[in-house]
Amino acid sequence: DGFTITRGYTTVGGGGVYVDASTGGSSTIQNCIIAYNSARYSPGGSDPHGGGLFIRGGCDVLNCIVAYNVAEGNGGGIYWLNGFGSLQRSRIRDNEVGAEGEVGAEGGGAGIALQESNVLIAYSEINDNSQAFLGARGHGGGIACYGSSSPFIVGCYIHHNEVLGGFRKIRGLMGGGIFVDSGHPIIWYCTIRENFARRGGGIACAEGSSPIIANCLIVSNAALFIEYDG
Repeated sequence: DGFTITRGYTTVGGGGVYVDASTGGSSTIQNCIIAYNSARYSPGGSDPHGGGLFIRGGCDVLNCIVAYNVAEGNGGGIYWLNGFGSLQRSRIRDNEVGAEGEVGAEGGGAGIALQESNVLIAYSEINDNSQAFLGARGHGGGIACYGSSSPFIVGCYIHHNEVLGGFRKIRGLMGGGIFVDSGHPIIWYCTIRENFARRGGGIACAEGSSPIIANCLIVSNAALFIEYDG
């Protein structure tokens, strides 16, 4: 409670904080600033997800700022694996994903990447997160819901996020604000504005997904589609 966690570095996951509650129980992180941390590739290492925070299992993140973190895997700010719990009244801003110069590198969920996680994301601001490295192919500038992740996203302001950094033949770059893979999220009373992507500037939903979107303002987003062939 009340810590500032900064300048952390890892080649596995969780540049600032690593939470493993996979064997049961749940953790709480509140009133913290998690900033300027990084998770980067190393030869022979595992995928470096979660530049600021890597959560495995249950956790509540309350009244926190997660900012200016970098992951060369997924989840520049937060990577949540097989998770439950909540992110509430927090700000996730100015985080980045992708490996600079590495063609075909992952790099999705610049703000938040969920992998098989059903969490509550409530009354939070998610802004100015980006995947802008050339050659990266991730999805979801603000939030990426991978696999069957089905979060309940309520009362959030999701703006000025982007996934724009690929070459012409790199597939990906969908969902500037939110990307939904095959899950069934509920997005309720959110403002999603001025996000940018190659496809689906505000929200992009892959085949097999079935989100419920209600009472939202989705405005002034842009999709800059570029053909892959040629």
